[in-house]
Amino acid sequence: MRDTPRHLFLDEALASRAYEDLALPIGYQQTISQPYIVARMTEILIEDRN
Repeated sequence: MRDTPRHLFLDEALASRAYEDLALPIGYQQTISQPYIVARMTEILIEDRN
């Protein structure tokens, strides 16, 4: 997840908050998930494969 340039998916006004552990708006009434949630979902997927 450290390799994902999260700031590129946000409005410039929110770019400075891109790496905080919170969901942020990306437009069209949608949000980018908070990093913890993405990490947890990834862990669950990996566990399910094993």
